[in-house]
Amino acid sequence: MASSYYLSLIVTYVFYGLSIGKVYELYHRDHFHDEMQDVPKGMRYAAAIAFYNDTKTCNAAKDALPFTDNKLPSVDHLFLGQYEFSTSRDRVWYNYVDHLDLPKYLGVEEYMNSKEQCECPIIVFLPASYADDIEDDYLRNPTLDGVKIWNSEEESDWKIWTWKNLEKKLKIYMDIPYDFEITVNHQTINTYLQQQGKKWTKTYKVNALLSHAEITVFPGDTFYISSDPELPAPLKRARKKTQKAKKPTPSAMNPVYTAHSNMNVLNVVQFDDDTW
Repeated sequence: MASSYYLSLIVTYVFYGLSIGKVYELYHRDHFHDEMQDVPKGMRYAAAIAFYNDTKTCNAAKDALPFTDNKLPSVDHLFLGQYEFSTSRDRVWYNYVDHLDLPKYLGVEEYMNSKEQCECPIIVFLPASYADDIEDDYLRNPTLDGVKIWNSEEESDWKIWTWKNLEKKLKIYMDIPYDFEITVNHQTINTYLQQQGKKWTKTYKVNALLSHAEITVFPGDTFYISSDPELPAPLKRARKKTQKAKKPTPSAMNPVYTAHSNMNVLNVVQFDDDTW
């Protein structure tokens, strides 16, 4: 009987851990900053944090959303955290000083006071720039540019709202004057694109005569150069001989790259194997 009981406990624990394994419990601001500092600067990602009180009503509201990682980017592209702030001061074993107060720093308390009725949970989106601005000092006050609080009265689905905030523009630069195409494969779990009725795949034409091009991506999307880069017609006429890149074949396709929250600029170059 005893062994069966402990086995049941282990199975329950493993199942429970898997079900919330990608939602991290946060205790204070320093704790969150430490989590962000585990990833090198330049590779840090955006975050969505649910602030709630440990009451039956609030827990039920959070579970009803639900606040899970389902239909969101993977954990290496979006940090999901939850912060129970009614007992946060009692859960630390040292003096609770002002810089530990994450809800206050992010404007959650001010948002709560501006509402006639209490909302639960309050979800805050933090762009990757917040994590990068922490640098290597967890006591640093990072920029709040781009930090947003979900308003359920204006946007009913917090996951669509999160995807919307994750949308970004990548600038494409090329140091040789070739026209080419870039194909982006969006993730089919992107509920924002689904709501907009947009296609999962989009191809962008890059004009060699322009200083740069822009493509729209979300963290976790993949993209690759999908055409044979070549000189535009005006430059072909100006040059008698041009060196043209080899067209990718099924055995040597161009590499596929993954979009990241901190990715803003891409420089296109040709490799020794004639891929791009």
